Amino acid sequence: MKEIKIYLVSFFLSPLGFLWFFKYFRSAELKDRKIAYISLILTLIPLVLMLVIGNKLVSLSSGIMEEYKKNLDAYSELGL
Repeated sequence: MKEIKIYLVSFFLSPLGFLWFFKYFRSAELKDRKIAYISLILTLIPLVLMLVIGNKLVSLSSGIMEEYKKNLDAYSELGL
């Protein structure tokens, strides 16, 4: 039950997963080290996804702004 809580928090509240990683990764027990590395992976997946999606969002909004500027310039030339 403890592991499920750690995994869920690591995935949905990503930065908090680093806490469990640093807490368990030097443990002598294999089970605790396994929890640490799974927690790290579950923390990194959403962070990487957020970076990729954020990059796409910025790129998309930048393209929309450029298109808007082109249309605005075209209407300005027409006197509208």
